[in-house]
Amino acid sequence: MLKKTKNTAESYVVLSIYKNTELYFDSNLKADDFHDPIWKMYFAIAEGLIKQDKKVLDDIVVGLRVSENESLQKMYDEFGGYQTIANGATFVQEENFNSYLTDIKKFNALLKLHDLGFPIMAKFDNYKVMSTDKIQELLEATLASIFADVDVEEKVEDLSQGLWQTVLDAHAGSMRGFPYYSSMLTEYVNGMALGNLTMLSANSGMGKTFLTLSQILPNMIRFEEKLMILANEEDSQKWRKELITWAINNVIEGGDFEKMRFNQGQFSKDELALLKKGVDWLEEQMSKGLITFINFNSFSMKKATKTIKKQSAINGIKYFILDTLKLDSDDVNENAQAWLQLQQNMVKLYDLIKPSNKNLHVWVTYQLGKSAMMTRYLSQNSLGVSKNVVDVVSTLMLVRKALSSEREGGKSEVEVKTRDGKKIKMKADENIEYFIMFLGKNRMGSTSRQLVFEVDLGRNIIKDLGTCNIPMDI
Repeated sequence: MLKKTKNTAESYVVLSIYKNTELYFDSNLKADDFHDPIWKMYFAIAEGLIKQDKKVLDDIVVGLRVSENESLQKMYDEFGGYQTIANGATFVQEENFNSYLTDIKKFNALLKLHDLGFPIMAKFDNYKVMSTDKIQELLEATLASIFADVDVEEKVEDLSQGLWQTVLDAHAGSMRGFPYYSSMLTEYVNGMALGNLTMLSANSGMGKTFLTLSQILPNMIRFEEKLMILANEEDSQKWRKELITWAINNVIEGGDFEKMRFNQGQFSKDELALLKKGVDWLEEQMSKGLITFINFNSFSMKKATKTIKKQSAINGIKYFILDTLKLDSDDVNENAQAWLQLQQNMVKLYDLIKPSNKNLHVWVTYQLGKSAMMTRYLSQNSLGVSKNVVDVVSTLMLVRKALSSEREGGKSEVEVKTRDGKKIKMKADENIEYFIMFLGKNRMGSTSRQLVFEVDLGRNIIKDLGTCNIPMDI
């Protein structure tokens, strides 16, 4: 009875996916979640084709796939071929997909309970109409009352066991994050560890895109690791200009090019030759599909998470940039509830990419609160009323430009300690710019010192200078 009821839900889910392949990315199902061999087979066929980036699953596409395997062709014919899909698809409604999906997961849970000896069938009529949450509450309450007067011992582990395995895992690099361009930054925050969120926050127009590009893209190109940029502000042309500028000034020998020249045009012969060298180097180093880009016409976290699900499944992308985190476009509230929605969206993003789910890494850029412009020391409080968005973030980087008073000879002169132990000062020359990065949250290391970088925003050049200790504002 359980399986028969579940089979109906299985058919509705599979038929819905054949009508609209985008629904597959919302299902989070595997072939083993199906009991009926018919729908397990049709689901497995659909999954394989969708991962090949097939958008439409018609009789021709499915027929060609099935014909590649003789035993699969035989099973497909026995189950009615594509006609089974064509007949059933007329009865399902895509807008009911989530309810079909919920039924599959509910009956999977009931079947597991039944196999463990729970008297599910005795109250099947009740369970059939209950939600999964209600069933869970009922069973947990029953178990709690049974064991109320019983002292349950916690599992005790012997920490002497597995010590060497911990060393071997670390030696193999299982705990090491993907490196940033800055070796200093990588050392302090352990790079981009999978299953984590990193947030970069700075004031508007200060260079969040520049910092993001200069720290992430170079090593993605060097190690041929796929990356997807999800943008809702800058278009792809902006990122291409930034990337070409970076390549010329950091890779091409003798290269010197300011990105503002893109706005002026009318390049000289020498500039065109330099630009050609930069483009040629990038085209040679970047294989097709290595760095991809999507610009949302209207942003919502639902769109972002759906894109991440799809791209990680089809193209095996593990690293993403979300530039910039904002309220959903259709949310026009300006009150506290709006910031609550932003916080909830970050939780949804983390739930998707955490180690127990997709195990991905997302770098998120975010704008500092206005109050941050009035203080030297940046912390989570610098995010203003939205500071709780960092609850699920593993690394929070807050960045500002160094003040004139913090340079050599200034009243608030800052001492910088280089990686080789030397103590230096930021030069008073106003033509040289410095960024100071505060680690407002760092699950991988210390937050006590700030990182200092020498930057050339016009040429997309960034160099490690050292660390400093900015006094906390009282």
